[in-house]
Amino acid sequence: MFTIWNCGAERDDSGDGRSGSTLLDAAENGDRPHHGAHRFKPGSRRIDMVKIPFHRLVSTVLAPVLGLSLSAAVPVGAGAHGHDHDDDHGGGSAHVTFGTTPDTIRAGRTVPLQFTVTGADGTISATVTAPDGQGTELDLRAGPRDRYITLVSTEREMPGYYEVAVRDGGEPIGTVAFPAFGGPPGKGADVTLLHDTHFHGAFHHDADTGVSEIAQYMALVEERKDALPHALFTGNGDDIAPSLLAGVFHGEHMIEALNASPLDVDTFGNHDFDFGPENLRERIAESEFPWVTANVRDIDSGEPFAADLGVEPFMLVDVQGVDVGITGLGPENMADVTSLGPDTEQIPAIDAMEEVVPDMRDAGADLVVVTSHLCGPDARELAATVDGIDAIVGDHCAEVLEQPEIINDTLVSFVGDEFDLLGELRMQVEDGEIVDHHFTSHELPPDIAPSPEVQHIVDTWETKLDEAFGEVIGFRLHEWDVRAAQVRSTETGFANYIADTIRMTVDADVALQNGGGIRSDRVFPAETDITRRDVIDVLPFPNTVVMVEVDGATILEALEHGVSRVEAGDGRFPQVSGMRYVWDPDGEPRDPENPESQPGERIVDVTIGGEPLDPDATYTLATNDFLLGGGDGYAMLADGEVLVGPGEGRLLSEVVTDRIVSEGEVESETDGRISRVE
Repeated sequence: MFTIWNCGAERDDSGDGRSGSTLLDAAENGDRPHHGAHRFKPGSRRIDMVKIPFHRLVSTVLAPVLGLSLSAAVPVGAGAHGHDHDDDHGGGSAHVTFGTTPDTIRAGRTVPLQFTVTGADGTISATVTAPDGQGTELDLRAGPRDRYITLVSTEREMPGYYEVAVRDGGEPIGTVAFPAFGGPPGKGADVTLLHDTHFHGAFHHDADTGVSEIAQYMALVEERKDALPHALFTGNGDDIAPSLLAGVFHGEHMIEALNASPLDVDTFGNHDFDFGPENLRERIAESEFPWVTANVRDIDSGEPFAADLGVEPFMLVDVQGVDVGITGLGPENMADVTSLGPDTEQIPAIDAMEEVVPDMRDAGADLVVVTSHLCGPDARELAATVDGIDAIVGDHCAEVLEQPEIINDTLVSFVGDEFDLLGELRMQVEDGEIVDHHFTSHELPPDIAPSPEVQHIVDTWETKLDEAFGEVIGFRLHEWDVRAAQVRSTETGFANYIADTIRMTVDADVALQNGGGIRSDRVFPAETDITRRDVIDVLPFPNTVVMVEVDGATILEALEHGVSRVEAGDGRFPQVSGMRYVWDPDGEPRDPENPESQPGERIVDVTIGGEPLDPDATYTLATNDFLLGGGDGYAMLADGEVLVGPGEGRLLSEVVTDRIVSEGEVESETDGRISRVE
């Protein structure tokens, strides 16, 4: 006995129940294909549930809505026996490709059978035939798309094979057969994690269309939650900042949007602390969803940051009888890249999880899930080192995995940056063990209708932003290339303009600006107006201009540090003013953990004011307060004498804005101040 969910089928109103079947209209909606993943458009989906009794058994197990879709097509393999056809049928060249099913499955568990039909001109239909020869026919819409039939087993073993035959216009185009299944029930469930990319406090609002990617993304999450009502939607940190909106509203806008979303839990990334710990506490207090962290803690008490506001080291969620424990991790170098403040620390992820995993198990967790803001290598090391972690989802470094990696029995899944993808990790759990998993990486459909509630919130905040910062303040003669890949690896015109402005503001000899502090990740075209919001978009952090007196050796050390991780796209890359330097990527990079033995050999030439850098000479260096405080690893700057401190300097975005206003027409070109040995 099994139950079939037919996704995307046209309703058969005959009511004849072929071969003793009963057709039940379960919902009024509609499907829409997109890049090989089955997606649903709210309000137009139609799903027909077909309940088929075999061997005169009456089913007591209905397919949960959890079974409505599966990952993208995979090659036919173990557990499925079939063949594909590409002959001309139904007036066209139709082709069907089948996915796989497992060999066995326990009672009440779902078996999703996926198949893709292309080149069909007629009515697509599929007949599911049981081992006793009884069959049920399903009519499906024509067109290239993925189809899913989900079978739900009973406790009784059934010998033989089920067969699914697919036809175009009545002509067969492919069949697949797979073993019958069954088995004793156990404590289990299909646990699904919908995991996001970090949003960086951005809405990605398109002023021309009036639609925002965050509203579309949340609509996609809502669709998947409708299809998988027991799914958990997890954030993985860096949701508050940095962005243009974050630079102005300090994350308040994002919390309101997340409160209107289906978010079940979030954790802390480095950028959540960009405006300091007190600001983050305000955002936590506004949140209508829980926060968890295992490794961002109060130094004195050892409790999670903002524990008094309800932040926990982990949470337990009951998913169909399975207790899912969820904890969170911030990246390993948080103190170097954000503003934790004097009372907060980030402890190593491995140390934290060696402590928290036993606590989660003692509390009754059947599964241990980490919603993570670790970089990929750190997440892999964690999985390999600490036993008892079932899944790690989320990433700090925008890595994308087509399928989860399995390391030390831990599923590790990354889906990139901002609104690129939505990960859907479905884990079949039996008696506390993951016995099977399926993964789908959903791209954001460009035409998906946005979530109305989230879009309304976006519109409100965008209006506030335009009213405050929409004023035109100048005209750009040259493009502003502030793509992350550029400002973190080479000289760019507007990075030069920013560094020059920093130096000019305090009349320093030289200036240094980290490429990671230059945001927006796009190109502003030449011959266009400049608005105040453009400047804040590029410089969203509340950094101030400071000045310190250092010797030439310190400047050389800072430059070596700045080019030590160019290949990784690290934000420490030095954009400069008042000096020129040449660096060699083949030189030995500086080791920040052991700089005395490996100081770096990448900087091959430095000139200041047209003269070679003198290691013993004294220079005034202008920079931002983040770097002066050791941010991005620039600890060497703290050794100098502070001439203009953080409390005295002006906001960087303000001084750049003032310069643009005073000049009117802005020139921002490269001049060869940074060269790379080729």
